[in-house]
Amino acid sequence: MWRRLWARRIASRCQNVYGESAMKSLRKLRSRTAGPAWGLVFGVFMIAIGIGQGFYAVANHDPNPFDGPIAVGATLIGIFTAVYAAREIRRGKPR
Repeated sequence: MWRRLWARRIASRCQNVYGESAMKSLRKLRSRTAGPAWGLVFGVFMIAIGIGQGFYAVANHDPNPFDGPIAVGATLIGIFTAVYAAREIRRGKPR
């Protein structure tokens, strides 16, 4: 009995001005392309870091043996992330 009363009390406090629950109003605010857009930005950023690290590894007179593999890894992560995010943006299925 007290659980039902407590649940009603919580539900009444979670109503917004328009009478909707908080979860419904949050669901309306979400953008469908926000996640993939940030994924695309991250991918391009990682590609730039990988290319810069690769140029640093080639131009450095005292090379570190890990500079090349780190550059390749960062570039590959960036490429995979950017391609996947672009695919998700392009697909854009309405739900």
